[in-house]
Order: sequence, then structure tokens, then C-alpha cells
Amino acid sequence: MQQRLSLFLESVSFHLYTMQLRKRINNDKIATTNKLTEKSFRKSRKLLPFLVMVVAFALWAVQRSKYLVGINNATNQKGRDNKKLTSGWDSNGLELYRGKQAEMDGLENYNVSLAGGDTVTVSKVNNNNSNFWWVVDGRRGWERKTFEIFEKYVTEETIVVDFGTWIGPTLLFHGQKSRASYGIEADPAAFAVAERNVWLNKDKDWGRSVSVHSFCVGATEHAGKIMTMRGAKAPGASMSGITEKLARNPVGSWTVRCYTLPTILDSWDVVLSRQPVMLKIDVESYECQLVPSFYDWLVGEERTSLPVIYVSFHPQIKDCSPDEWARILKVFQLYDSVSCRGMESPMQISKETTFEEFEEMKMNLLWKKDPTFVLVNN
Repeated sequence: MQQRLSLFLESVSFHLYTMQLRKRINNDKIATTNKLTEKSFRKSRKLLPFLVMVVAFALWAVQRSKYLVGINNATNQKGRDNKKLTSGWDSNGLELYRGKQAEMDGLENYNVSLAGGDTVTVSKVNNNNSNFWWVVDGRRGWERKTFEIFEKYVTEETIVVDFGTWIGPTLLFHGQKSRASYGIEADPAAFAVAERNVWLNKDKDWGRSVSVHSFCVGATEHAGKIMTMRGAKAPGASMSGITEKLARNPVGSWTVRCYTLPTILDSWDVVLSRQPVMLKIDVESYECQLVPSFYDWLVGEERTSLPVIYVSFHPQIKDCSPDEWARILKVFQLYDSVSCRGMESPMQISKETTFEEFEEMKMNLLWKKDPTFVLVNN
């Protein structure tokens, strides 16, 4: 009995000793941890400025990635996997594009009531016309008839294709009204601004259905070819083109790849018979070759599916040749209604209209004072 009690007491003593030892070890750990924590805190205070710089850079990188992703999304219609059509720009074109991007990175943006309509956000970059956005802010001091034509023919079901979209004023205007609006601008400096302006409005209700693309709409004979494009005043100054006449006093040049309009529409999955389509064409005298090339395409479409066409001619740069005008007449004859000077002067054109009669109509309507035509089927 005494032996058992002795063993019990020894066991209790060992247990108490073990508990005290564990407590001491734990206290030592806590003390060590506190010392390490205090030391780490002192070090972290020294590293604080560096950590702030790292966090700031990380935030900038995230914002920059969002911008790049936004640009990519803005230039492709939402929900559509477009077939890739490339710009064909050479090193000169890419340099112009990147230079304009860098120029805009250091500038603020501002809001304008575009042509007296809804407010859009645009870059303050001076694209060889410092007062342009002021001219269309709350009023129509530039191409008033153009805005009126869009108001008449663009509905929420219309797909608009805008050739020669420049820095985006017309694209941002009809983009607010259409089902989808595609801008096409092959001038790298102008494209960079249009692309930025589209991206700046991407969060608006209509923003995701507006995009801009950097290739050239070419006549059939130029399909898939690399063409040389030049600026008449300066790259991005709204008068760049690929015609020889325009190139007599070139300011900068670059290459661009051209595609036929049917090829481009196919890449966007746009089919004329599915919804109304409107074409706005302003290509600095290249229309003399481009519009005639539409005939073989349009003549095979249902008459009721033909797109509304709003085309600007440029006789001050180069008037179309008699052969080109004769072929343009064939395209006009596919339509029920053709008007000159915008919508101002209807032309009595039918399948029986001769070339001589067509030329007389143009002359009587003083077409060169406002060389725009609107083609519509009833």
C-alpha cells in the first residue's frame, strides 16, 4: 500500500513538472514571437514607402489592363467572334498610331453634347482641328445635313457601316440610335483617336454596340491588296486617302490592306436580308472606284434588302470620269429614290434614264455645291 502511494505521488510530481515545463516553453515562444514581431514592424516601417510604390504601380497596371481589354472589347461587337481582318499598316502606320496613343495618354477628356443630342466623352487631343468638338457641342456647326439624314434613316434595328469615320463624330452620333454601328478608318492617327473615343463611351447603354476598325474598304480590283495611303494635310487631319490625285502633296504615308464590303460584312455576320443596313461613305474621292464596284454585289440581293446609301463625292479633289459616272448610274438605278444635295433635291432616275439625262440632272441641281447623294428603296 505504501509502495503504491509512493508511486502515485511520484506520478503526480512528474505530471506537475511536465505542465510547468510546457508553460515555460510556451512563454519563451511568446516572448520570442513578440520580439520578432516588434523587429518586423520596425523593418516594415522602413519598407513602407517602397510598399506604397509597389501598390500604386499594381493599381496602375490593373487600370491599364482594363483599358486594353476595354479597347479590345469596344472594337468587337458584343457577343460576336469576328473573323480577323488586319489593317496592313507598315512601320510608318504603326508609329503614327502609337504616337497618337501616347499623345492622348497625357491629356484629359471632356464631355460634349454631340450635335445637340446626348452627351459623349471624347479626348481633348488636337487632331489638326483644335476647335472641332466645340463646333458640334450643343449645335450642328459641321455637316448639319449628315446628322439629319442619320436621324431619318437610323432606327434601333439598323446596322450602320461608316466608311471614313475619322475621329468618330458621326459614329458616336448614330451609334446612340442604331442596333450596331461599325466605323472604318484606315488613317492610323485618326483611328487611334476614334478608338479612344469609342472606348471612353463603352459604359453607356449603347457603347458596347459601337466599334471602329482599321482596314480599308476597297473596290473589287483592290480586294485583299496592300495600298498606299497618304495624308493631304497631316495624318489624322480628316483628308487622308489612297487616290493619286490626293497624293500630289502628301504629308506622311503608310500602307493599308483593303477588303471588299461583302467580305467585311461577312466577317461581322451582317446579312442584308436580316435587318436594315445603312452605309455612310466619305472616302476622299475613292468613291469614284468604290461605288461602281457595288453593282455586282447589290444586283444579286433582294431589292427590298438593299442598304440605304449616303455617299459624299469630292469633285474638288477629283471628279469621277465619264466611265465611272456611267457605272455609278447603274448602281443608282437599283434604287427607288435617289436625291442629290443630301435629301434636298430628288432625282427622277429610272431604269430608262440615259447617261446624258443623268449628267443634265446633276448639272441642273448644281450638285457640286453639295456633292452628296442618298439612295433609298421604299
